[in-house]
Amino acid sequence: MRRLLHGAALGAALALTAVVPTATAAPGARVVRVDTGTDGSQFSAYVYGGPISGDGRYAAFLATDPAPGCQASGFHCGYLKDLRTGELIRIPGTYYYTANILTSADARIVAYSSGNRFTKPYVYDRRTGTTRLLWPADPPDSYELGTAQAVSADGRYVAYTLGNRTPPAYESVLYVRDLVTGADTQVLSPPIAGQLTDVQLSADGRTVAYGLLVPGGFDRAGQVWVRNLDTGETLRADADAYGDSSLAGLSADGRRVVLDCRSYPDDVASVRLVDLRAGHVRKLGPDGARAVAADGGARHVLLSDDTQALSLLDVHTGRSRPVASGALAVTGAVSRDGREVEFLSGAFDLVPDDTNGVDDVFVRFLRP
Repeated sequence: MRRLLHGAALGAALALTAVVPTATAAPGARVVRVDTGTDGSQFSAYVYGGPISGDGRYAAFLATDPAPGCQASGFHCGYLKDLRTGELIRIPGTYYYTANILTSADARIVAYSSGNRFTKPYVYDRRTGTTRLLWPADPPDSYELGTAQAVSADGRYVAYTLGNRTPPAYESVLYVRDLVTGADTQVLSPPIAGQLTDVQLSADGRTVAYGLLVPGGFDRAGQVWVRNLDTGETLRADADAYGDSSLAGLSADGRRVVLDCRSYPDDVASVRLVDLRAGHVRKLGPDGARAVAADGGARHVLLSDDTQALSLLDVHTGRSRPVASGALAVTGAVSRDGREVEFLSGAFDLVPDDTNGVDDVFVRFLRP
């Protein structure tokens, strides 16, 4: 399912409340439950899986009330779980309609979208304890909503979008904020060729990849573009016309892009790895596979099949390791070295004493 922006981003998160088939982790895998209190107590709230920090230490997720520090009906509160110490960290400012929790590689910088009526993008610095609204000083039009889209691994840059509730292009302005200087670089401005979907940044924040839904095919076809913010060069990553393409991963150096593709008219799903510098395109996994996420090197790609079985593919060796069956994950669910994967599951037998009766967020620790 393609993640759309603004209110639809919340809808994608809420879609994870659906009953997930019973999941089973691979034998011998170490799995920990993320949505527990610092004291190990179970959540009784519905939770939604999020990304894991690049260093594999912090797992982000959302929860509805009742949950620690999330008191009011209708709240969607954001958390980080320190997988090393077990500490549960409440992200301040995450209340109504919170979505799109994102972190830098060390989880010092946390970006998210939240709002009572219209969501707006925010960034929270865990070291200084400060929260800032991401909004340009002079936006190109009277926009009423926005979404945090990506955080660079080094924590200096945050990508965010602005828009309004008027279709067809709900969020049509894309910015990259430099948190050191406070300057915004406008990447896209209206009118654009279609509707913005996923956005990702390279590790240094100087390359931005984004998806567009444009008229074509039987409905609207997806395109994926990559722009170098220093040179202004813009390339289409799916230039070989796979049909409908969406963005699943951008490597840390901004050179490689993982595409989730569906061809027309045969309607066959496939995953492609595109090397923009060399011009090489490589098919990953079997036909029918869907790319969910990738690590920072685009070496480890998380795949899902039509039964919602997750597996982690090592692009270099071709080895595929099972993660869980009947599970869901989001972009950013793989740590930068591919050793940790975060996912949502309705299974009750992945960890001992799972008796809360609701879906939970887990992290699987994979052997090197």
